[in-house]
Amino acid sequence: IERLTYLQSDLNSLEAEQADLRQQIPKFQNVTDDQKRLKREIDDLVDLIGQDVMERNAPRKSAVQIFADTSQFLYDEPGQLIIGKSAGVAGLSIETDIVGKKSGGKNHMQVFCFDWLLVEAAQKQDRFPGFLIHDSHIFDGVDGRQIALALKLAQKKCNALGVQYIVAMNSDDLEKIEPELNEEGMDGFNPYEYVMSSRLTDEPNGGLFGIRF
Repeated sequence: IERLTYLQSDLNSLEAEQADLRQQIPKFQNVTDDQKRLKREIDDLVDLIGQDVMERNAPRKSAVQIFADTSQFLYDEPGQLIIGKSAGVAGLSIETDIVGKKSGGKNHMQVFCFDWLLVEAAQKQDRFPGFLIHDSHIFDGVDGRQIALALKLAQKKCNALGVQYIVAMNSDDLEKIEPELNEEGMDGFNPYEYVMSSRLTDEPNGGLFGIRF
């Protein structure tokens, strides 16, 4: 009798578990169906993105050319901007590359070139706020010549586009470009003419507008 009672209790537990699993089967089937439906919708959207990229051929070519011209000014060879349909869920793929060894400085200059591309593209669509701002990180690990050329390029684009460029620079980065200012291609460019008087320093009486950070 004791054995029978134990088996009966075990049977009741298994029957309850079976009933619970049977209730969950439709839920799992619904999840599977939803996953398949969402995958189809994502695939359709990715295809639409690819189609949209191809239909906007003229703006795409313009963006590629702007990036190439900007990067060529810095490195004498045009970089690459590749816009296309991604094989993954991301949908739109945007890749950049410029000459030189892979480094933090090179990556920062790719961001510099891409940001100026966005400036021109946004301005053409009347969606640009009128200024571009970079912090000092943009020139970390960048050679003095590329920094000098980047500032020279920013000055030219500001004059041509009627925009404002603001960059926070470490004093040693600014000093690093001084030997480059008399080189060919600088055309008498002097970045010190654009330096603001307000400075942030770690001296005891330093700070910005009287505020210590």
